[in-house]
This record gives sequence, C-alpha cells and structure tokens, in this order.
Amino acid sequence: MSMGQTVYKNSMSTRISIVLTLLSGLLFVGCFPRLDCGALAWVAFVPFLCTFPHRNVSRAIAHGFLFGIVAYGGILYWLAIFATHAIGRPLGVVAWLIGAIAQTTATVGFSIILQYVTARGSRISTLFAIPSVWIIFEWIRQLGMLGTGWGDIGYSQHNALDILQITRLGGVWLLGYVIVFVNAAIVSVLRSRRMYPWLISAVCVVAFGCVYGRFILTHDTSNPSFIASALQANVNQNVTWNGMRPRDPRYVSRVMTNLVSQMQQTALVHSSMSVTAETSFPGYLRFDPKLLKVVSRAAMQTHQAILIGGYDYDPETRKSLNALFLVNADGVLSGEYEKRQLVPFGEFIPLRTFLPFLEALHLDTISDLDRGGNVQPLMDAGGTAGKIGVALCYESSYPALTREQIVRGASVLVVATDDTWFGHTAAAAQHAAIAAIRSSESDRYLVRTAATGISEIIDNHGRVLVSTGLFERKAISAKIESRSDLTLYERFGDWIVVVCGVSLAVILWTAARAKPRS
Repeated sequence: MSMGQTVYKNSMSTRISIVLTLLSGLLFVGCFPRLDCGALAWVAFVPFLCTFPHRNVSRAIAHGFLFGIVAYGGILYWLAIFATHAIGRPLGVVAWLIGAIAQTTATVGFSIILQYVTARGSRISTLFAIPSVWIIFEWIRQLGMLGTGWGDIGYSQHNALDILQITRLGGVWLLGYVIVFVNAAIVSVLRSRRMYPWLISAVCVVAFGCVYGRFILTHDTSNPSFIASALQANVNQNVTWNGMRPRDPRYVSRVMTNLVSQMQQTALVHSSMSVTAETSFPGYLRFDPKLLKVVSRAAMQTHQAILIGGYDYDPETRKSLNALFLVNADGVLSGEYEKRQLVPFGEFIPLRTFLPFLEALHLDTISDLDRGGNVQPLMDAGGTAGKIGVALCYESSYPALTREQIVRGASVLVVATDDTWFGHTAAAAQHAAIAAIRSSESDRYLVRTAATGISEIIDNHGRVLVSTGLFERKAISAKIESRSDLTLYERFGDWIVVVCGVSLAVILWTAARAKPRS
C-alpha cells in the first residue's frame, strides 16, 4: 500500500470516529428534557466507546472534548438565555461556551484514562473501568464553587420508577454506574466473538435493578397522613429593588395579596404546610414587621405553617442571604434556612477580588450574596409535618446537601426555586427531574415550588403526585408523610464512588504491568 493510500485510510477512520462521537453526544442530549427519552441513556455511550482505543492520547483528548461540548453544550444551551438577562446577549453566549467547556474537563479526563486502559488492559478490566471512571468524574464535576451535578446521566431515569429505586442503595451515582456498565457491555458484545458473557452480565445488572425496584414499589410502607401544598404565584420576581423592598409598591401589594389568596385556597383542603418559591417574599422578612404581620395572620387564619422564600440580612458582613423562613401555624417566625451553594455568576461572582476586569463587563449588577453555614438547625413545622430538609434552587443537584439534613432527622424535603430566568427552555424540566432522584434516594416525600413552574409534590419513590405547568398561577396540594427510615445511601453516602476509585486503582495497576495491545 502506498503512503497516499495509508493516509486516506487513516483519514476515513478519523471521520468515522468523529461521526460516532457526535452521535453519542446527540444521544446524550436526547436523554434529558426537552426530548426526555431516558431509554437513550442505555445506548448513548456506545458509539463514543467504540472509537477507543485511538492511535494516541491526543486523539483521545480531542474526541473526549468533542463528546463533552456536544453533550453538555446541548443540555446547557439555556445558559446563554439565562446569562443574557444579566450580562447581555454576546456575553451570554460566552457564558454558555465557558460553562460547556468547563464540563468537558470531565469527558477529557475520562477519555485519557479510557485510552490507557483500552490500550493495555483486558476486555474484562475495560468493562469495569468504563463505568468506574465515568462515575468518578461525575462526582468530581460537582465539587467546588463552580461545580454542578446538572447533566449526571442518572437523572435521565427520573420517569423510570422501577430502576429508579436503586438510588436508595447508592444514590444517583449507583444508577449512573449501572447505565454506563450496560453501555460498556454492549460495546464488549460488539467487539467480542463470545457474546454471551457480556450480554448476560448486562441483562443481569438491569434485571436486578428492575426486580429490586418492583419489590420496593409493591411493598410500599408509606402512609400519607397530612396535606402539603406548593404555591406557584407565576409572578416575575426579577424586579428592581429600593433598599429592602421592591421599588414598585403595586408589585409588593400584588404579591402579598396573591400569597394570602393561595393560602386561603389551600386551607379549603385542610393543608398543614404550604411552601412558596425562592425569594418570592417582596421584602426582608425579619426586618419588615408590617409584611411579616400579614404572613403571620394568614398562617393563623388558615391553621397551617408556611415556608416562605425571601432575603435575610447579616449586619456583621453587611451582606444579604438567600433564605427560606418558617412561620408556624401560630404565626411565629420559628425557623430559617440560608442557602449554602450559591449560583456562580447569578448570586456571586467567583474570584471577583482577583479579577477586577469583571467590573468592565458590568457584572457588578449581579447580586453578591453571602452563603449560609455548612450545618444549620433543622426547621420544625410541628405536628405531623416534623422537621424539614431544604434545598434552594441550584442546591437540589447536590445530593450531599439533602443527605446531611436527612441524617440529622429531616423527615420531609422541600425544594424552593425561582426558575423564571429559564423562560420556556428545557431548563425548568431538567431542574424538576433532579427532585425525583432526591426523593427516591432518601425515601422522603418532597414538595417543590417554583415561581413560574414547574412545581411538584413527589412521593418517597420519586413518583410525581401532582404538578403544575409553566407560567400558570396555581396552588397544588397532596397528601404526604413524614418518614424517619434511612436508606442505605443515606447511611453510607457515596460508597459507590469509593468502590469505583478502588477498582480503578487495581485496574490501572494491572494495566501498567501488562504489555500494550495492538
């Protein structure tokens, strides 16, 4: 074969591998809302995995970057729209690009390790290395001030109730491991002449998950005993403030009238607890006795506790905090939760002190909030509701934040969010899907209230009992239960990540001692 023929053959191979990588990225996007076809997750990685091993590490890195930019850039396309509201259209696109590229660090790292394992390891070691490496990098993705769990593959199964129940054993990480393992097994089937071992392994893993999930669902021990409500006001909360209140007094009046009206509506179904959206209160609750009196009177008249999203102020730091307040059925302000995981470039500017040029981009208009303490007293709604575990908006994608509260005794979960910025994009549905996993992994009922939707009440298996659409004013109610049992995941946390780390270390050690395969 001449040199020209060799180059032609290699270029064809490159084009095919690029097409396969692009296909995997598109399938990955299709797993999540807007398409929301979770079944695609079980084959989404196959085309990409079939491109390994590459001729060299550089090609593996390039393909990992391409897969990541298509997959995460496609899922997070709404970042451009979100950021446009704060910093303008051109910079909004830049923010989206930065966010997508940041996520590709995980897929690039995954590709580097996978290149090494597939080039030197055995088929069996590769089979177990693939899901282990993927889950390790998913776990790493959510660390730090810029970290996020948004787009973890396990969230694609929020509608698959049977397989969803294995999150009780190992959280979203175990569910993700099973999904990627099946993808790896399919690749092994395609490459091996002996199909049965790999096919049987994939079938057994999925069968175990489904049988376990069906057992949990058919042996349900829950006994809903009280009614909880989510108050979706459908009010655009992105208004100009003057001091500790919105500038427009008509906006304040409209919000408070709507709040009282919806509480009276839920009182008709004897609701014991109502939840409003994040930052929905038109003032600083603890520093506004006039508006606090309106809320207290409504709580007493409707005989229910209300968890109300708003701002608090710390005189020492002179900074505001994003908080959820509890006004009990006696009208007393009896608890508060302060948001711990703030939204970068939304609620704070990372490294503002060290990056003075950000002021030239007018990012100073973004709120610079203070974060709450790592461990805060649990709010107690009293009666049958008991202690409440809280996640504000972005925090719902961090399983460690809700797990920490459940271990300390939270018996019901609440998610309050303002998804107004997302508009009619798929972001609101993607965000809501995360809540189902928080419910199933913790065996807790969850009340989710969003300013403009999607609001939901979810049972302890991740099943949506009642929900609202986008941009509708509606109060929804459902019977729920306070639960005290701890799942295996809540007891032992991210044990599957540790197992992945140990197994990967063993695989890399054996691969290092082996000769490279042709």
